[in-house]
Amino acid sequence: YVGRLNYAYDDKYLLEAAFRVDGSTKFAPNKRWGFFPSISAGWRISNEPFFANNIKFIDYLKLRGSIASLGNDAIGGWDWMPKYNLTTGAIFGSQSYGIEPGTLANPDLTWEKSISYNVGFDGRLFNHFDVSFEWFYRHTYDILAERTASVPTSFGAKLPKENYAKIDARGFEFEIGYNGQVKDFTYWLKGNFGYAKSWWVEKDEASNLAAYKSEIGQSLDRVWGYDCLGILRSQEEVDRVNEENVKKYGKELLIKGTKLVPGMLLYRDVRGVNSDEPDGQITEEDMVVIVDKQSAPITYGFTLGGKWKGFTLDIFFQGLAGHERVIDDRKPGVKDWTGTFAYWNDHWTAENPNASMPFTLTKTNGEKSTFWVRNASFLRCKNISLSYD
Repeated sequence: YVGRLNYAYDDKYLLEAAFRVDGSTKFAPNKRWGFFPSISAGWRISNEPFFANNIKFIDYLKLRGSIASLGNDAIGGWDWMPKYNLTTGAIFGSQSYGIEPGTLANPDLTWEKSISYNVGFDGRLFNHFDVSFEWFYRHTYDILAERTASVPTSFGAKLPKENYAKIDARGFEFEIGYNGQVKDFTYWLKGNFGYAKSWWVEKDEASNLAAYKSEIGQSLDRVWGYDCLGILRSQEEVDRVNEENVKKYGKELLIKGTKLVPGMLLYRDVRGVNSDEPDGQITEEDMVVIVDKQSAPITYGFTLGGKWKGFTLDIFFQGLAGHERVIDDRKPGVKDWTGTFAYWNDHWTAENPNASMPFTLTKTNGEKSTFWVRNASFLRCKNISLSYD
């Protein structure tokens, strides 16, 4: 069921209220329905006499705000019902079959929900500039997730999903455009810029989780890996690293149990298995966040164009910024006939010790590390349109 009410008074005061009542058979009958209202209001302040008579350079200005809630049922389905799986049993002449309990049922499953707050304005200045700004905050809650991290491994069943996780997001968007005309030539330039970030407010974590591993308050798409110190160029460099390690820790440096060899990537020793201090060995405890954001927090673009005697040219540029990507995690087992990128030609060998890449594909420590992190920002010309009317 959907409803909407609009009200406008004197072309200055605007109000809209709406609601949705949605039902989904993915949830138990008593949890099936969700009510999601929203309300928005606007004030064309430029139509007020006190504004229009005193501020001449602003031709139009509208202030606006909204609060809206939404629901999501795209979460699989029917986990509120007991499930059973077909399985094999004993052999009595032939294979016997039976059923076994599947995922535990959770009759309290319901909609994932979010509530969004938006405030902003739209305006026109000097009869040429169009300006728009919007700030938003979104709180998403009752997110369906499994609590697998906070139960012991001895738990003898597969846990159902629960409505408990929470994510917050905040950001703003800004647009500005200019329109002008010189005789028969009309031209325009429009640009936009947006910034947004999101982070975990609540999620399942083990009670004994080390503080540095916690995701609470952190972005959603972080990447863990090793802090790379560079390529070991020679046996002399390997010996020097091992000698320093022996002096400090009484043992040679191993990377996840592997001895150092020339051409290998060297990682920073960050912490020990049961300590926040380095221990002279590279293990999984030495992993750090090497990429904080894989999705771009910054979006931007601009359009420029013109029109002259029926000819119209419109050019659109679009860009993303503020994020990084891991371009390669070299792993063993790559075959000779497998295609690779051309930059792999410059890999380490005894004859090419100053190469830009580590040694051959088949024998390297192929962990994610800062060596493979690249800035993923870009600006591209996405579209050029030329037309005649």
